[in-house]
Amino acid sequence: MPKLLEKTPRPEKKSLKVFYDRLHRWRRFLYHQWKSSTEANLSEELVGRSVDRLIGLVLLLEHCRRYGYFDLELSRFLDTWQDGTLAALQQRIVDSISCPILKKVFMPGDCDEISSPHSFLESRCEQRIRNSLWLLLRDHPVPLWLFGDYHQLCVANPPGKSGERKRSSQIRYARGIHYTPAPIVDYLTANVLGNSNSTDSPRVLDPSCGCGSFLIAAFRYLVEKRCLNESSLNREQAVLEVLGQSLFGVDVDSQAIDWTTRLLYLESKRLIGTKEEDTNSSMVPDISNNFLAKSFFEVDHRTFAGRINTILGGPPFVRYGELRKNQPEFVKRLRERFSSIKSGQFDLYMPFMEHAVNLLDDGNQIGFSLSNTFLHTGTGKGTCRFLLDRSTPLEVLEFSGGSVYPDAIVQIALLRLVVGDREQNQRRYVFLEPTKDIRVPLEQVFTSDSLPSNVGRMTPLDENELIPSLPTAARSHRHKIDGIRFRDLPVEFFCGATSKSDEVFMLKDHGAGAQGIRHGLTRRLKERVQCERELTVPIIRGREIKGFQYSPVKYFYIAPYIEGNLIPWGLLEKKHPLTFQYLSRFHESFVQNGGKEWYSYYAPPVYRQGEALVSCKIASLRSFTRMELSDRTIHGSAFGIAIKDKRIDSHLLLLYLNSKHFWEQVDATMPPLGIGRRAIRMSIFKDLRIPKRIAFPTEETVVEAQKLENRISKVVGRKKTKDVKLIFAELDSFIEKVH
Repeated sequence: MPKLLEKTPRPEKKSLKVFYDRLHRWRRFLYHQWKSSTEANLSEELVGRSVDRLIGLVLLLEHCRRYGYFDLELSRFLDTWQDGTLAALQQRIVDSISCPILKKVFMPGDCDEISSPHSFLESRCEQRIRNSLWLLLRDHPVPLWLFGDYHQLCVANPPGKSGERKRSSQIRYARGIHYTPAPIVDYLTANVLGNSNSTDSPRVLDPSCGCGSFLIAAFRYLVEKRCLNESSLNREQAVLEVLGQSLFGVDVDSQAIDWTTRLLYLESKRLIGTKEEDTNSSMVPDISNNFLAKSFFEVDHRTFAGRINTILGGPPFVRYGELRKNQPEFVKRLRERFSSIKSGQFDLYMPFMEHAVNLLDDGNQIGFSLSNTFLHTGTGKGTCRFLLDRSTPLEVLEFSGGSVYPDAIVQIALLRLVVGDREQNQRRYVFLEPTKDIRVPLEQVFTSDSLPSNVGRMTPLDENELIPSLPTAARSHRHKIDGIRFRDLPVEFFCGATSKSDEVFMLKDHGAGAQGIRHGLTRRLKERVQCERELTVPIIRGREIKGFQYSPVKYFYIAPYIEGNLIPWGLLEKKHPLTFQYLSRFHESFVQNGGKEWYSYYAPPVYRQGEALVSCKIASLRSFTRMELSDRTIHGSAFGIAIKDKRIDSHLLLLYLNSKHFWEQVDATMPPLGIGRRAIRMSIFKDLRIPKRIAFPTEETVVEAQKLENRISKVVGRKKTKDVKLIFAELDSFIEKVH
């Protein structure tokens, strides 16, 4: 598998963090200096964007200097730029460069006409950035991926909002901004472009290109392939033809599009490898119409000159809840347009896939890096059905680990398919075990038709499936366990409370006050508020539930319900003014759906009488505990099992649910979601089996189970690793003996 995106290893994460923290501090400094020295009515976004572009210029100049293209420094132009604009500065740089390709890199684009701050001259900011680059990279060139990382930093951390740095993950989560890791980019690019049977020249579209990672990799691959196949072709001609005729991209982020065009020009200069004066300016293509700041859903056959025949990329990870909260009209339009998402929930990448298939002709290929939820959940049934009807999956590759993307905890699947029916193609499903370096197993998959068991497994795919219908391990477990399905037992399954926005309805508990008042701290604004205690419900989140224990209550829900019934808005204002006053602030943030009030819950919190066995929905081995729910409830990220028949012993059932014996069933049947974790699906869980001797035990077994649970609770509470391992080994032996 060729190294396309990252030619040299990345620096350590710690070093990168130090570098980006420094960049962010300089961004904040320049922002406040720039803001104070310009017109007062300029928007924060405008000033922030200009600051980010100015620092970006420093990075671009250093990239060119290290490659030996020229030896220009920004300080050379600052003396004559003190009263100018950013556009004027870029034009001065362009006028000082003779290479027509590099002129394109520094050409003023959609620049802001803002006067420059004198503080930039006085702060020696450029030299400090260059010094930090040297500490990070030493004498190595500035890699192109660093510009993409820098843009992500700018998007997630607006310089004018220094006090809200923690919101960066929320901003990127809401917009689905998670750039694809280099090994995945390399694997998909080489796999798709290297296995194309099309006789036409490749015309590659990235539908959410960001800063162009997939396009840079495709650029490098296509140039080398073309030069290898056409030895008489001039390398410069090959590079410029591929740049102008084979690469296309769209993204809703105009700044990302700007970076994409600049970085592709930079890469073309590196691939040609000539001196400045050697390139004829008339040969350098204008690619401004190839990369557009627009939604992929606005792309059709007329968007670009000529038909696209390959789509390659990583659609944004935006979940249905975020879409419905922030863009309800957009959700409505998507449902009307795409058949695979007419009903139910969906993630944004699902209509991306349908639109990609509709855009291409038969025989054209698609390669996507996606969340794997559509393969394992009911929300993806429509998408799977559409893909099987309209295309042929050539390869589906799933990762067991949940940390494939360094900044997004999401289970990843790589999908390669060809539009139309191509029965002669071999189809396969690949499942990779957890590993620190995903490049190693991907290289093995790329070069081999089989895998060692410690790396993963390969399975042929039937023509009507995207994943094997049931893993072999799961089939063996269903036959091996002679027992009763959970759905046939006298037990009740229930899920926790789910609000429309935990940032609004869930508060950190700051204690009770006088006259029935409860104090809470809001999660978003970190603001202390008051509400009536009778409308609060202490809540245990899924992450706070561990095997045989759970954390003390830290949060509560504001639940405007009485005996399970939603309190009318007018009555809430009259009887519960503090709660009314708090919720009123967020009225505009919610959309009323299906005749329900905007402040209603998807699943209201309720108190249950007695105990239940509860677990997080993202479960691992030994994740169940016993909990009294008469004075608290569980969050929607957890679920519970309430026993309805005295013949079933809760102590023994808890031991069984926390045993390796039971986890083998879960591990084999539930969707993976990280190393050693599985996403619990209730419909699958209810079909799992429990041995009859454990479901309906003897009195002697019940007594032993009670004693063992008591000892386990004490050992787990002491948190001594060696003792915990020994007592859990005893638990597994006990279950095996009873079974």
